[in-house]
Amino acid sequence: MKQQTSVQVGHNRTLTRLFWVAMAAQAILAIFVMKPWLTGDSRFYLGLAQSIENGFYGWVQGGQQQADALRPPGYPLVLWLLLHRLHLALPSVIVLQMALYIASIWLMVRRLDQEGISSSTFRLLALIYPFGALYCAFVMAEAWATLALTGIAVLVSSRQLTVARLLISGAIAGLITLFRSDMLLLPLVIAFVAIARDWRSKRVPAILGRAVVPVLAAAAMLAPYAAWNSSNFNRFSPIPVASAVGNSLYLASWQGKLPLADLNALYEGVVTKQAAESGLVGEMRQLNSSFGAPPLTAPFNPAAYATAQLQEQSSEVYLQAAERRIAADPVHYATHVLTNVWALWNSSIYPPAIPAIGQWAMKLVSGLVWLAGGAGLLLALFSRRPIGAAALVTLYPMVVHLPLHTEARYTAAARPLLLMFASIAVLWLVRCYREGRLQLSGEKSVRI
Repeated sequence: MKQQTSVQVGHNRTLTRLFWVAMAAQAILAIFVMKPWLTGDSRFYLGLAQSIENGFYGWVQGGQQQADALRPPGYPLVLWLLLHRLHLALPSVIVLQMALYIASIWLMVRRLDQEGISSSTFRLLALIYPFGALYCAFVMAEAWATLALTGIAVLVSSRQLTVARLLISGAIAGLITLFRSDMLLLPLVIAFVAIARDWRSKRVPAILGRAVVPVLAAAAMLAPYAAWNSSNFNRFSPIPVASAVGNSLYLASWQGKLPLADLNALYEGVVTKQAAESGLVGEMRQLNSSFGAPPLTAPFNPAAYATAQLQEQSSEVYLQAAERRIAADPVHYATHVLTNVWALWNSSIYPPAIPAIGQWAMKLVSGLVWLAGGAGLLLALFSRRPIGAAALVTLYPMVVHLPLHTEARYTAAARPLLLMFASIAVLWLVRCYREGRLQLSGEKSVRI
């Protein structure tokens, strides 16, 4: 019997080693496929890192230093440390980010093992679902957000939600807000989890006292940046003063009415026939002129505007325009929001380096994981087990971005968590098949 157990343990260790070797291979493949690793805001982050090396945070405009009003400093500081202080080459940034992604997977495996749930299914899904690795292979903050969100999910779903865990999770939430401003409300999710966990076991003062811990911890992390904003823009704000919410909401009001190619063409100053006939270009010219911006500036991202003042004004003006458009056609906007439940998790455009059959396979896997992950999230929420708290953290990026424009990158940080819940759903279905029925436990909670 001892010999049989020893063989089984050795077999499991071999499989575990093979899994991590395969994860490393997946990371290497992602690095190769996504080369040269630059997209979207990558060049701006690199430029901001250079500005830090030059002794300020921002840009040189007309020979004058101009503080950056649009991007939080977390990721540029990382790039500055790696590229300018440690003098590492750009590929080292991507290798580090791959390591962060693999660390997130390791945390998920460990959490499942702690919960007494087999991690074999999760590991299999992680190997055939490479989206997290692909997103982490850009010079962008997704890898850092992935590790942060995973860490918070592990902490708040612990069997004992101690004050120390609340403090650390809140501090992580504050720090990651310095990388991704859309994480600003995450401390409130942690506070809600604390209240839900304490509701039957503690008195109201104790409940509120514990719930405020993550909020205060996050505030402490954000206070220096808020003070910097106050010094440079006369606004004590924990996130960039040139918020992109208005611009994003305006783009959301047009998505679905014009092809993506027509919308993207405007970034290059190209007006397509459809864009002109739709009324977008005329409205854009009028709104840009109202606050002194060049008429053909694409309004979907405040980064298109040259100065911090124009960036701030664009968000305000286009927020009002978006509200008017949504009020005029609420059905289209409601459809957009519902569509985002799918679109924010499932990319529609893949790197050209991936062959057509590979793209088809990835779309299939992505859709199946989305379905299984959604089922697993529901099971966890209704299970009354601590892991249900991780479901709220998983849903956070999607919920925040549902009203805004569609970009699957925004849920990249929650992909390892989605995989975890997909594996939970698969295991639950296997159990139901073996038992021959779908049932609830005697405590009226879903058995996972």
